[in-house]
Amino acid sequence: MNIIKGLALGLVVAGMVSCNQQTARKTTLSTELDSVSYALGAYINFNFKIDKDFKDLNLAVFNQAIKEASDSAKILIDQKELAPILIAYTQKQVEKASAGLIEKGEAFLAANKAKKGVQVTESGLQYIVETEGSGKKPAETSTVKVHYHGTTPEGEVFDSSVDRGTPAEFPLNRVIKGWTEGLQLMSVGAKYKFFIPQELAYGANAPQGGSGPIKAYMPLIFDVELIEIIKE
Repeated sequence: MNIIKGLALGLVVAGMVSCNQQTARKTTLSTELDSVSYALGAYINFNFKIDKDFKDLNLAVFNQAIKEASDSAKILIDQKELAPILIAYTQKQVEKASAGLIEKGEAFLAANKAKKGVQVTESGLQYIVETEGSGKKPAETSTVKVHYHGTTPEGEVFDSSVDRGTPAEFPLNRVIKGWTEGLQLMSVGAKYKFFIPQELAYGANAPQGGSGPIKAYMPLIFDVELIEIIKE
């Protein structure tokens, strides 16, 4: 389900609920339809944060739109304009919720680059050479085998092939930009520590919508060992 369909479904359900008379809160789900109804409501809110991102809706206008949407003579917004309006609004909500995060990340990187051994590329990628390798360097289109350990600036681990005990394999042109650039600096056998600016990581599009350890506009830290170039 794409974001617009999801938002539309969530908002329609919310509107339908708001149109109904308020009833007492259920504490048990006695029928299959009760369970389906509850599961749908919970799914929508878990995935699209209706109660957070759209908590200030004008429900009178919203309910008017539900009634008029199928009548081209009455609808106030053309159908092709609906998605851009929702996308623009949700992007503003993300930016509002992320206020200060960009500055926090920039402050971390500014302090970090002054530390001993930290080198900085033209793109802003920071790295420390912990062990230099002696083999070939991969190209942007290479497939590599690596061990890595990823943490937030606060030190929280979010992903680690080292902890799993199994190296990872992937094409360099299918990962975040900081990885694509950084791995090309390494020779086989090298171990580097990368400090990746948010614009070379996930930017506003944090995994899991920012509900996990990685937040929007967060710089990321990776310890990486280049084990092998599987395909050049």
